[in-house]
Amino acid sequence: MKAVHFGAGNIGRGFIGHMLSASDYEVCFVARNPKKIAMLQKRQEYPITLANADQDTTIVNNVTAINVGEQDRVAEVIVSADLITTAVGVSA
Repeated sequence: MKAVHFGAGNIGRGFIGHMLSASDYEVCFVARNPKKIAMLQKRQEYPITLANADQDTTIVNNVTAINVGEQDRVAEVIVSADLITTAVGVSA
């Protein structure tokens, strides 16, 4: 299953991306930060620290990202998605 998520900020990566990945979705973030996009494309995973008593760390995997300005690519991932989500801040 494929999911597209608009916004690769703290909520997108730390909560929604984690939940989607844990639910066996391939996650493609649509973002505007070139450094985050490059990191997600290269590693295809990232660590998060859980807000539990032990502050456990887990790896969110099966992810990638594309730039919001690449309209044709964004359209392609939307067409192939089973689910689309968003979490963008007011400045976006």
